[in-house]
Amino acid sequence: MAEVQENVKLVRLQMGMTLYDPTEDRVGIVSHLGESGLVELQSPYGSKWTARKVRVARPTDDQMRRYAALVKLHRQTAKYEAARKARQ
Repeated sequence: MAEVQENVKLVRLQMGMTLYDPTEDRVGIVSHLGESGLVELQSPYGSKWTARKVRVARPTDDQMRRYAALVKLHRQTAKYEAARKARQ
């Protein structure tokens, strides 16, 4: 498994882990650990992007709240769309 330095403490990256990418200013879930120093992250909406393992970090509390709000919004939108399709 890959390790990333976080304030002189190494963090072991794992699939499903929530990480912050400062380059994109986004929080995502690890969907793939690459061999060449890259990690693939996925947003709640399903979009994916790659980030360098040495740049990602654990999200702050504020970043986690922002991510949780996006997850909640995505679920509400999906529920609304499903109900709208059912009415048609």
